[in-house]
Amino acid sequence: FGGGPVRRRAWERLRDALFVALERRAALCCRSRIICVSRSVRDYFVREYGLRPDEVHVARNGVDHSVFSPQVRARSRQPIRRELGLAQSDFVALFMGGRWFEKALPETVQALTLTEESVRLVVVGRGDTDTFARMATDLGVLERITFVPHVARPQDYYGMADCLVHPDPIEPFGLVVLEAAACGLPLLAARTGAALDLVEDGVTGFFIEPEAPAIAAGLDRLARAGDDREQMRRAVHARALDFTWERQAEQIEGIFLRLAPGGGGEAAR
Repeated sequence: FGGGPVRRRAWERLRDALFVALERRAALCCRSRIICVSRSVRDYFVREYGLRPDEVHVARNGVDHSVFSPQVRARSRQPIRRELGLAQSDFVALFMGGRWFEKALPETVQALTLTEESVRLVVVGRGDTDTFARMATDLGVLERITFVPHVARPQDYYGMADCLVHPDPIEPFGLVVLEAAACGLPLLAARTGAALDLVEDGVTGFFIEPEAPAIAAGLDRLARAGDDREQMRRAVHARALDFTWERQAEQIEGIFLRLAPGGGGEAAR
């Protein structure tokens, strides 16, 4: 969608309003047959549309563990860092994905001005690079940020980084959070989506608010964690193993069976 960032953001707001209207219609027409990908989405439907908790079901997304695994670190860390001009000793936070304004990239860039540790930020994905480069220049942190366009192998960049920073406050699931966890990457994430099941403060990363001071504090805590980050990598990978596409298929099948006539669910009544 052309016309510059102002027109693009206006279009996104109009599009989102239309999506909300369609969502409301679908939610109220499909009571008891709604399947969500996370607990936070389930809670959203209950809160926004007055549904009962037992009318909204959860079947979490999965990840291909043969692609996203801790082994990518050994394979990708050195070559990707060399390619990006990063030292092997740098503490590197990864921001992965699009819709940068909605996902709190402005607050993440500002957080670099508040960190006490020397943190490098790599931003991977499509976005308004010029606007954010100007923002980083004005804040005096441009030399600490590397912008990378959309990549075909995101797992290589998870393997390159020391943590994922994902402060999006309204993320329905956050597949990048799960992919990073499957690669053994400690997480800095908002309390929503997959992070609710993957993040435990001080064990697999830290929950953060989508505000620059909170993001900066989380980055400093992980940068200072030293050898403890290795334990975090193992812990977050272990939690990610619970997320598979096979398990999601089983969960959806179980929901269908409960809702089918004679299955004891809403449809049977």
